[in-house]
Amino acid sequence: MANWFPMAVKDGTHSWIMHLPEGSISLWDGLRGWFIANFQGTRNRALTVNDLRRVKQQPGNTFCKYIQRFTNVHLKISKASDEAIISAFTEGVAGVKMSEELAIHDDLCSALEMFNLADRCAKAEEGRLSLLKHPNVHPEDKNAKTKEAKRKGPTVLAAEPELKRGRDHDKPPKDTCPFCVLHNVHTHNTNDW
Repeated sequence: MANWFPMAVKDGTHSWIMHLPEGSISLWDGLRGWFIANFQGTRNRALTVNDLRRVKQQPGNTFCKYIQRFTNVHLKISKASDEAIISAFTEGVAGVKMSEELAIHDDLCSALEMFNLADRCAKAEEGRLSLLKHPNVHPEDKNAKTKEAKRKGPTVLAAEPELKRGRDHDKPPKDTCPFCVLHNVHTHNTNDW
């Protein structure tokens, strides 16, 4: 069986086993020890709640970014109790508003409730940040601004016959050209009749 082991492994493992010093392994336990010592660091280990506790809200990062980072780690943990998730999340929060909300709602009993509360706080933070970017604009006026931006070019009214008929060329001065009030044209004068 020991002769077949090198054929069962592939690529880097095969190369490693073939380049072991001759006579360095005499028992299966010896091979096992060498094998684990060499390849243990390259294996992806399962994440635990302790990894979740290492996720902290960084200074200058929005609360939304913290929630995303926390959730990415949380989803890679196979088994974690709601209490451990809530505790780790609370420890990682740096924002004052969310810390206050968590203190007020200290009776949270499920991670879903905590994430719903966090989502509301993240939306509120986004709103506050948008007001900081445009401090002179009233929140209701922002909608009017976006509506103005959506408008298309100038509208042509029926009271503007020159634009309506496509006459966008310059008018000659009124002193040199006659104007008929009845016909609304510059080809003749009303007083000519």
